[in-house]
Amino acid sequence: MSGMNDNIVKQSLRLGISVLITCAIAQHFDRIDFVWYPVLAVIFWLMIKMKILYEQLEAEFSARSVGAWLSF
Repeated sequence: MSGMNDNIVKQSLRLGISVLITCAIAQHFDRIDFVWYPVLAVIFWLMIKMKILYEQLEAEFSARSVGAWLSF
């Protein structure tokens, strides 16, 4: 379970840093009205990563459940 929490923290930090960098660049070039496109791209990227993580965790849980069931 600790590995899952570590990965979630890493992904959250990546998202936060990516959003801050995107906003800083947009603010620097006075193009704040276009900041939502890169922010949405970062959010969609994170959603894809989280879906992959969820599928991996689901497969691991299923494998452990079957293993526990077979051990009885």
